[in-house]
Amino acid sequence: MINATEYHRPRSFDELWTTFDALEGRWFISAGCTDLVPKSRSGLLESGAWVDVRSIPELTAIEVTDSSVRLGAAVTHHQVATHPLIREEMPALTMACGAVGSRQIRALGTLGGNAANCSPCADSLLALIALDADVILRTPSGTRTIAA
Repeated sequence: MINATEYHRPRSFDELWTTFDALEGRWFISAGCTDLVPKSRSGLLESGAWVDVRSIPELTAIEVTDSSVRLGAAVTHHQVATHPLIREEMPALTMACGAVGSRQIRALGTLGGNAANCSPCADSLLALIALDADVILRTPSGTRTIAA
């Protein structure tokens, strides 16, 4: 059984901040849920609200410019592993994302979840570190950029 007491699916960052402000008690951010669901079913997570961020466009986008590639935190491993430019320009990231779990896990698992879960086998995070990637952190009061 999944211990979700509430389920929210904001469609923008403004809705996300409003959702966070309204929540009481424990809550979890979800996207692919490849770790959250098994932990919940096995009783390793306390019950709480789940906030699904997959409907926030900036978090599911892959943006390519002349000088950079911006990957949203809810971009899946499959999307990264099969993206033509990433395959050509960042083979380490392609290989890392292509090696995550099973096909089903790659279809649901996300870059942000892989990093945030703090798993010792955070495959994609290690490749992002090797590529000197930056992470953009966003809060209601603004953004800041840190090294992966």
